[in-house]
Amino acid sequence: MDTSERDDIMASLASEEVKSEYANTSLECTPEPVGKADAEQVGQLYKYLRIRNRYMAEIGKANLLFGTMVNSLQRKMVALDKAYESIARNSTQLMLEGAKRRSVVTPFGKAGFRAGKEKLVIDKEDMAMEWLKTNLPEALKEKTTVTIGKTEITASFMETGELPPGCHIEPATDKFYTE
Repeated sequence: MDTSERDDIMASLASEEVKSEYANTSLECTPEPVGKADAEQVGQLYKYLRIRNRYMAEIGKANLLFGTMVNSLQRKMVALDKAYESIARNSTQLMLEGAKRRSVVTPFGKAGFRAGKEKLVIDKEDMAMEWLKTNLPEALKEKTTVTIGKTEITASFMETGELPPGCHIEPATDKFYTE
């Protein structure tokens, strides 16, 4: 990218016509209790989403101009998520408790839960491998080493209700998300 292209991008970013979808980061509002969440918990979610969306907007701008800046901002996002995501998740959960909807829309973004899927977990591979050799050999995948095919085990479980020793079905859990 030459200097004139960069100057054009900088000018367009500074102009009023370029508005980020996350531009409402400076919006002031007073959080009110929602569901079983009190105003402080709602405020914590608002604060988290406001900061997170500001970082998202900065990442978008940085992608246009400086690819190396993106790594720094992404590290900030990871640190923010480690520090505040559990608080935001708990606040969102309280806000949605007893409600039919699965997400909360705030002036700073959206947070909610997406339905997860059950998944097969192989706790003891050697035990499962022995059982599969005699009972479900098509679940054994062979490359240079023998591996276990979770798809075949899951399909067999759905048909027969039987799992190899050393395996269990992990129940579906909702995954927290923000936008």
